[in-house]
Amino acid sequence: MANQVLDSSQLAELQALEFAASCFPDLGVSRTERQRVRDLRGITAESVAEKWHLLENSMRGVLLKDVCRLSSFSRELLLELCRNWGRVWPQLKGKDENMTRAISVVVEHVLIPTIILVVRKHRFRGIGTELQPESFWYWPQTHEDGHVSLPVQRVLDYWLRTAGFRTARGVSREMPDSQSEPWRRKVNAWRKGRMPRYVSDLHELVSRFAERVTWLDEAPAWRTRFTLAWVCQKAWNKLAAALESGNPTFAQTLGGAFRANGTTPILHDENDLLVQPKVFFAVRLLEKHSPGVQKVLKTAPQQAQIGPFGLEVSGEEIERLEMEAAYKLNCGNLVVDFLRQRLANELRHSQYRHQNSADQMADYILNLGIRELNRMLRKPK
Repeated sequence: MANQVLDSSQLAELQALEFAASCFPDLGVSRTERQRVRDLRGITAESVAEKWHLLENSMRGVLLKDVCRLSSFSRELLLELCRNWGRVWPQLKGKDENMTRAISVVVEHVLIPTIILVVRKHRFRGIGTELQPESFWYWPQTHEDGHVSLPVQRVLDYWLRTAGFRTARGVSREMPDSQSEPWRRKVNAWRKGRMPRYVSDLHELVSRFAERVTWLDEAPAWRTRFTLAWVCQKAWNKLAAALESGNPTFAQTLGGAFRANGTTPILHDENDLLVQPKVFFAVRLLEKHSPGVQKVLKTAPQQAQIGPFGLEVSGEEIERLEMEAAYKLNCGNLVVDFLRQRLANELRHSQYRHQNSADQMADYILNLGIRELNRMLRKPK
């Protein structure tokens, strides 16, 4: 039987994973193997699993070199970003006419909400503000004056304070004389935003002063933080190279989008449909741009009264009324009901509720989000 040709979504997902792999330090993958992954011509569905497995396992090997509580967060973040890129990118119309704008739209309206969702899920795995959406260490921080603090800068600053250092000179004073000045120059350059050439330099710094940071977290966790920051900063640098010429203010735009997503309450429904990584970005778009969803949110009840009850009302009936009131007070449930009815009307299928509604609803919400992205791309800038 002939090999099944890879569909566009799988192809885009694999390309996204390849981009992620290109941002990692040495993966232990030979140049021949990397080229084989990059060569996507004639790729089939039978071979995609092998290529995905090679890249994912290589990156996991880097992230799990020092196993810590950040490891599962790092892996989930990486995979969900690649999957959502694969779901969305092939469905965008007209992207070839303005590739820079299409990438900007996907980063702002798909990838940033996905990051926020995964960060919120794992927020208790971090230390301090590390995995808090409004202060996420691994996303560049844009200041009011337009200055951008990059991920390695930010993690290095927190590590220096944890280790009891105030300046690069403080670090160099603790080094042997022959290494003092080179390390002072390195740390100074990193603090100013220069990308370390090798992530191993950051790891060496952590290892040299391991005992000074254990009061907050162990050295392996700090090495993982620097690895993740290094990867994120390299990805940002690649993104800047692709977007900066067409949009000089892209850093401010994306910084504002990140802050807005980080401080916006998340809609939950009783079945967690709206917080699936597959649809969360689409829900955010509908909250902003769908008149129907906005009306539901605006008119949602703020309180409910279900009593008093007489002796003739059973406990089961009171419990049912309480559950019904709690359901209606959850805006997420009302949004799901609205979208479910909207889909039923579109399909003209009165028995929709009894079909495979969870999967169908997820696909429907995803497609609504993609429609909104295409509307953005059609709209004159």
